[in-house]
Amino acid sequence: MKLFSTLRLTAFSAVSAALLMLGTAALPACTKDVVLKTIDVQIKTNLEVDVKGGDLLAGTWTQELDPNSNADVRDNRSKIKKVVVEKLAYRVVESNNTPGTTGSGTWKFYLADAPADVFTLGTVTALDFEALDAADTVQDLPLSEAAKAKLVEAINSGKKVVFGFEGSVTERPSYTRFELRISTKIDVGV
Repeated sequence: MKLFSTLRLTAFSAVSAALLMLGTAALPACTKDVVLKTIDVQIKTNLEVDVKGGDLLAGTWTQELDPNSNADVRDNRSKIKKVVVEKLAYRVVESNNTPGTTGSGTWKFYLADAPADVFTLGTVTALDFEALDAADTVQDLPLSEAAKAKLVEAINSGKKVVFGFEGSVTERPSYTRFELRISTKIDVGV
């Protein structure tokens, strides 16, 4: 009888060990971060092209954008798993110009801590500021993969981005305020 109990105990132990090994192999490892939600985030700043009566018609106007100015980015900073930049766009939100005043130039950006690494976004010609303000339309700026990667780097690390418009206007005084917006999808996890 003692032999039978020992055999039964040995068989139970072997079956238990085999089941434990099978169960462990079938369970996925929990080493990946879990994405809880994907949020649509627009990070915005305003850039003013302000030409006074005695100013030159040509110039460079810049504005710094801090990704942490957006509450979704700031509040989820430590939980951001992935950032996808979908587009960069601008619209005229205020224009105080004589009718027919236009602007031409090049949109650019760089990270505040690396001003020599400039990304050119696109060139515009004969932008009618008053018409764009009245139409309230959003204009997309072209983004290369390298430019998208640089914006993702800025958002992930909380680095400031400097946007610039280098160009000219046809009349002075001239005042136009652009809203720049980076549209992103951000995966937030634990």
